[in-house]
Amino acid sequence: MTPRAPGLGRLSPAFATGHAGSVVPFLATLLAVFIAVSKVQETLLPFLQSARPALLTLVLATGLTLLLGGAAGHRFRLTRELAIYLSLAAIGLALVPVSVWPGGALDGVVYIFVPQILMMVAVRANVADERAFRWIVRAMLAGMMVLAVGAWLAPQSDFGRVSTGFTYDANDLGLIFVCCLPLAIPDLVTGGFVARIFAAGVLLTGTVGILRTGSRGALLGLAAAGLYFMLRRTDRLPRWLKIAAIVVVGVLIASRISDLFVERIQAIVEGSDYNLTTGRLAIWSRAAEIAVRRPMGVGAGQFGAALGLYTGGRDWHTAHNSFIQVLVELGFAGLILFLLLLYGAWRDAGRAATALGLAGPRAPGRLDAQCARATLVGYVASGMFLSQAYLVLLPVLVAALAGLREAAERNAAGLEPLPREEPRAGRAFLRGRPAPTVARPT
Repeated sequence: MTPRAPGLGRLSPAFATGHAGSVVPFLATLLAVFIAVSKVQETLLPFLQSARPALLTLVLATGLTLLLGGAAGHRFRLTRELAIYLSLAAIGLALVPVSVWPGGALDGVVYIFVPQILMMVAVRANVADERAFRWIVRAMLAGMMVLAVGAWLAPQSDFGRVSTGFTYDANDLGLIFVCCLPLAIPDLVTGGFVARIFAAGVLLTGTVGILRTGSRGALLGLAAAGLYFMLRRTDRLPRWLKIAAIVVVGVLIASRISDLFVERIQAIVEGSDYNLTTGRLAIWSRAAEIAVRRPMGVGAGQFGAALGLYTGGRDWHTAHNSFIQVLVELGFAGLILFLLLLYGAWRDAGRAATALGLAGPRAPGRLDAQCARATLVGYVASGMFLSQAYLVLLPVLVAALAGLREAAERNAAGLEPLPREEPRAGRAFLRGRPAPTVARPT
């Protein structure tokens, strides 16, 4: 390939060196990720709804990637994470004839798994290095900010909660904010001036957005991600800075939290919350019985229908738990695959951080991989109380982490770290565990 303009290296060094496909699929993928997350046709530009921009841009990005090749220099590869999604879709398709609602189950396969598979193909082929990974993340964060603006503009309900559009309810919005906040930290710490302003805006609007949604599950996910981030070693972030950041976020939450939100939290502590009697616990108990009766699953997207039939039409709620949702809809085999998907993403983030660390503790992309693990912690913690097994962010993050891990391990070939330097005893706690120093070729 012939070298391209060096300016394209801002997107990915692969474009500047000529080792990538066309830049057009990469830009189309960024647009597809932004629209898929933001649902801008529902929030700010409703006149675009009839054009179905999310589907249009996703098909365009995938088609251009398959035709011209992505930033990673290939068009399509059957990777581990893609094979898992294809297997989940195959299970859903096999369950259609025996589903509680065959037509709805078929729609579930088409409208849930097909877009996610296309998104995974496009993203995976366009993450060539840590810089491309960060641009994919920025597209997600930009989409999150659109949702946050929509949540700010939306009127609060009588229960003090907000939602935007008709795809995301208040709990869904809260989970998206939780997943995006840790991913903004690398730009805040290592980005340029504009990138830091952007990251600060993401952190501010996302935190306030969680409070506006009134989602207790999202607040729990934020706390879990923050605790993980606090306890785990991360490069370029000493522990005293983490403590200061948590204090700032705590003050912001305390100053913006509504009385209704406080009352809903107190209800859990006092044991008077409806979820402890007729709410989530009752749904989960019935879901367990359905899973025992239908171990193969009831069909993609058919949890509510199965629960309604099981209760004689008295309860048509969603699962309010991502793992129970997958278990009931796709059976035990689907749940195992879903857990393998999350474990693979967790492992990819760790392997990427390790490989990038061979180039030094301040290597670009290392902090991104470490923060991605905090996002996975937040997703799992919040997902225990929300029906978001098919969250649009998940295939994007899983595919991007796989691409980052592959690029990092390829570039790290032949490098080994020097022994770690121990910090002075008086500063060991505030600094956290020391990071590797510099790397040297073997």
